[in-house]
Amino acid sequence: VSQPVLVAQVGVGAGAVGVGGVSLGLQDRVWAVWNDPTQMLDSTQHAQNQNAHKSSHHEVGFLIHQPYQLQSLQEHRLAYVLPYPTKLALGFGFYDSGDERMRHSIIRFAFARAWPKLRVGLATDIQRMGFARPYSSLFALSFNLSLQTSISKTLSLHHSIDNLARGHWRSTEPRIYKNQSRLQRLPIRLKTSLRHNPANPKVPISYVQFEWEESYPVTLRLAQTWTDWQSAHAHNPLRLQLKSGVSLLPLKYYSGIGIFRNQLSVHIALYTHPHLGWSPALDLQFRVPND
Repeated sequence: VSQPVLVAQVGVGAGAVGVGGVSLGLQDRVWAVWNDPTQMLDSTQHAQNQNAHKSSHHEVGFLIHQPYQLQSLQEHRLAYVLPYPTKLALGFGFYDSGDERMRHSIIRFAFARAWPKLRVGLATDIQRMGFARPYSSLFALSFNLSLQTSISKTLSLHHSIDNLARGHWRSTEPRIYKNQSRLQRLPIRLKTSLRHNPANPKVPISYVQFEWEESYPVTLRLAQTWTDWQSAHAHNPLRLQLKSGVSLLPLKYYSGIGIFRNQLSVHIALYTHPHLGWSPALDLQFRVPND
């Protein structure tokens, strides 16, 4: 393993998977801990008009992902966003995956701050990847910087850069590593996304995301999400949201559905690869009022 990939290539959360793996600009506060820390900030117009000292909700998310029918490998993620003033946000995340041969764990801390025309997000990961035969392990610190700028009332531009750090390899097998430990630079990933969020809720939200990573081809993602149906119940409406997307190089198709009721939301997504087959994702999200 010469250049380990320590952050997900597709967006984290079944909601992000359903929209073509887009990770930037998604209005999904809890998984913004992993995708785009700037989106941990409450993006609703109502929240923006409130006093800066007014708190929002606790938000918790749990995700299960089965990559391409690999029965021995499941990914689990947790995310938590603290109730904070609307101009600040703080979140935490935990990731774990692996089997008897390999184990990968990440602890993430994320912070975001908003100004009238700009949002800035920072995240840092404490990561460990271990292999059983021959024994070797990677301990690394990596960082993420994300920015959001408003072009107009309906258009916003999002940028991020990942993995501004180095990892530390250790191994007991001298034939693989002549040195018992060594530093290794982690691959850098750059992303840019354009989001169109129309004022009319019946018009789909559209995303175009471009991303580049060392050792990987350039990827372009196109996606839309729209609210297909909402019950007439005044206080606790049930809402269904449909998602679809596509990514190029390699060509993959994505689809998903979101179900919202009270403080609970459920997201289910599926994406296909021309050679590796299909991969499902399921996540649950809870909003707990901060009384």
